Amino acid sequence: MDFLVGEWLYNRFPEMEEGELTQMRSALVQTNQLAAFNKQFDMEKAIRLGKGEVKSGGNFRNTLLCDVFEAFIGALFLDKGMEDVKSFVYPLLEEAAVEIIENHKNEDSKSKLQEWAQANGYVPPKYSTTSVNGPDHAKVFEVSVKINNEILGSGTAKSKQSAEKIAAQNALNQINHEK
Repeated sequence: MDFLVGEWLYNRFPEMEEGELTQMRSALVQTNQLAAFNKQFDMEKAIRLGKGEVKSGGNFRNTLLCDVFEAFIGALFLDKGMEDVKSFVYPLLEEAAVEIIENHKNEDSKSKLQEWAQANGYVPPKYSTTSVNGPDHAKVFEVSVKINNEILGSGTAKSKQSAEKIAAQNALNQINHEK
């Protein structure tokens, strides 16, 4: 998906700068977006899971939905070839890109925090998992972000990546509040 999305973006938005293209690519291939593509086709109905996983809502977990969508794209490629994959995926990307641009979903808080740190002569942000709670099927991660050994923000979410993004956004909010 990274390659396919990268190619599509390069051809679709030739005027975009490299950094903007990277942010768009990241937004289009992130777990939540690929899970949303999955949901458009009700692919979760085709997932076969054990009783315990079904009971805990596994067939609605974004990481699993993302994996299933990517597996489907791989199977489509093997069965039909790249042109059919492009015919299937490009309209999805077009629709998603419009929403991403309109709602500024390509503005990643972790990237923004790193840019701020570099622009101000600081070392890159360092993310640390401060706690992991809950059973294996429903873990909750708490992450803090430090710059120059000072905690600037923390975040809690069901995935480590999401908790890092929340921590970065909270750090940016703190930085903007102090101005």
